[in-house]
Amino acid sequence: MKLIHTAVSRGLSWKVTTAHPEKGKAVISSLREISCLHTIWAAYKYGNEDTKAVEKFTKDEMRPFKDKWTLQNNAILALKRLLAEGVDIHTACSRLEDVYHWGICGKASCLRGIGNDYRRNNLGKYYDRYSPTDLPLS
Repeated sequence: MKLIHTAVSRGLSWKVTTAHPEKGKAVISSLREISCLHTIWAAYKYGNEDTKAVEKFTKDEMRPFKDKWTLQNNAILALKRLLAEGVDIHTACSRLEDVYHWGICGKASCLRGIGNDYRRNNLGKYYDRYSPTDLPLS
C-alpha cells in the first residue's frame, strides 16, 4: 500500500510519497511547472505520487533531464548547505527566494544567481542579509 500525505507550504500543496520514493517514473519538472523552491526540494527528496525522488535517480535516468537538473541542482546545493547549518527547509527556501529575487527576475535567472553565488562566494549574498546565527524561533 502506498502511503501519501500532502505537504503544504506557502498556500501550495503537493503530494509526497513516503513509502516508496524510489519507485515510479524518472521525471524532472520544467521551470514552468515549478512555483517555488519548496517545490524543487519536495521533488528532490520525495517525488510525488507518480514520480520517484530525484535523489534516487540513476545516471541513465538523469541524462535526458541534464539541462533541467543543472539549474535545479543550484538550489538543492544551497538548501543542503543551509540545512546543515540548522536552518529549517521552509525558512531556507523563503530566504533564498527573497535574497535572489524569485519571481521578479525569472526562475532561471534566480537559480543561476544562487548557483553562481554558491560556487564563487559560498552564498555570500545570502549571508550579507542573514547571519548564520540568525535562526528563526521554533
